[in-house]
Amino acid sequence: MAEQQYEIIDNFLPSDAFKKLHDFLLPSDVKFEGTTIGWGYVPKVISKNKKGTEDWRLFYLAHLVYDHIPLSPLFNPIMTYCNELLDIKSLIRIKINLYPNTEIVKEHGMHTDYDFSHKAAILYINTCDGYTKLEDGTKIESVANRMLLFDGSKLHTPSTCTDQSVRMNINFNYF
Repeated sequence: MAEQQYEIIDNFLPSDAFKKLHDFLLPSDVKFEGTTIGWGYVPKVISKNKKGTEDWRLFYLAHLVYDHIPLSPLFNPIMTYCNELLDIKSLIRIKINLYPNTEIVKEHGMHTDYDFSHKAAILYINTCDGYTKLEDGTKIESVANRMLLFDGSKLHTPSTCTDQSVRMNINFNYF
């Protein structure tokens, strides 16, 4: 296995900007009015070079913000917060991932985001016992407002969590 190169930046966004983003995505109270986003059901992590998990009970929800074009009203707010900090030259995709709680922490399976070398960034929205595991076995803990930077063409896997109702992150792929 090749050595995985990555960087972790804690307190990535200014606290007021992160709080706005966090409170929008993970509100602390239940309201039926106000802002909502649509979630898509993803039955497993799929990769061209590795199979995702075969456990049919293991799924996640995703909200595609950008895939070569803006697809969500969250595009402008997220880019306002993150564009300069990530130094994005050309954006490929932004996706919000929501992993439901499971009884034990489960990994979804190693995968790559794309087959070509590019920058990947994962912004963790909440602190929980879930993690991102890199190809070399390194586990990056989910800590609110932590950013993980790495090459998205390298194998990695998300996990579920047990100590929160969900694990949420925003995944960026770019040059």
